[in-house]
Amino acid sequence: MPQACRVVLSALVLTLVAGAAWAQSSQDRFRKLDTNNDGLVDDDEYDAGARASFALLDTNHDGWVTLDELRAAQDPNAGGIGADGLARKQLATMDLNYDNLISEDEFVAFANQSKSSYDKNGDGRLTSDDFGPR
Repeated sequence: MPQACRVVLSALVLTLVAGAAWAQSSQDRFRKLDTNNDGLVDDDEYDAGARASFALLDTNHDGWVTLDELRAAQDPNAGGIGADGLARKQLATMDLNYDNLISEDEFVAFANQSKSSYDKNGDGRLTSDDFGPR
């Protein structure tokens, strides 16, 4: 997948991981993920955030995220390929077993794979500095 697409999808996952509110500031997202307030988002915190985000996306609580659920989570004013196109791209990217559904494990795996794209200085740790402007 092209790096630009991965960054866009990673941004979506991180936003969802941090609470699904597009209007949140980067620092708000960081504070939401850093549940023990130690100034770092560790693997357990990131994983917990990903699982919470999956639960928000899975609006019918059946254990799967569908194309319709992804589409409903998009900004209806999305430019470019639009909400439907972005939802289809997300499904294709995260659906590891090609069943047109995203399981919690698939969502978390993608979130964890995407985590490194936020580590701006490459030190292997996510700090508030990594959640600043790109």
